[in-house]
Amino acid sequence: VAPIEITGSVPVSESQSFAIEGVSDTLRVGFDGTITGEIVNEGPKPVAEPVLVIEPQTDSLYVEDTRYALPRLEAGDSASFAYPTDVSGDADAGPRQVHFTLEYQEDDRTRTSSTLPARVEIDPYQDAFSVEGVQTGLTVGETSTVTLQVTNQRAVPLQNIDALAYTDSPLEAPGD
Repeated sequence: VAPIEITGSVPVSESQSFAIEGVSDTLRVGFDGTITGEIVNEGPKPVAEPVLVIEPQTDSLYVEDTRYALPRLEAGDSASFAYPTDVSGDADAGPRQVHFTLEYQEDDRTRTSSTLPARVEIDPYQDAFSVEGVQTGLTVGETSTVTLQVTNQRAVPLQNIDALAYTDSPLEAPGD
């Protein structure tokens, strides 16, 4: 029996490509922050119903909603994203790796991009307030007023703040 030779061709299309650009963050040990950036559809085709998925590569970062719905992306288009992120109070400051993948619809099937790595930076812990003495001169045996300036060091406005003053003997403070 002679072998039968069959020839044919399979069309191979250029693979879909994406990039993550402009990643920035407001991450600080013990505080909430945000990871932002842009996803770029490098083509060659448009993608429908894209969803960007983030996966932190450390337990120090917690992203409650890891899936970010994006608009349709034509080839060459980009879209912004923002992930609210909690940073553990036990975290160490420094760089961390996060991975992104893009899920999208193509030919009535869900496709997933290759992993798109990015780097974020966790800033060191910072006290919420700084306190500086404005008028702190005291005279022994007299009652004096001490004036302090309290400054919010967080990136968000704070309200309903209760300030307490603690003194050590021989100083006394009347009430809080």
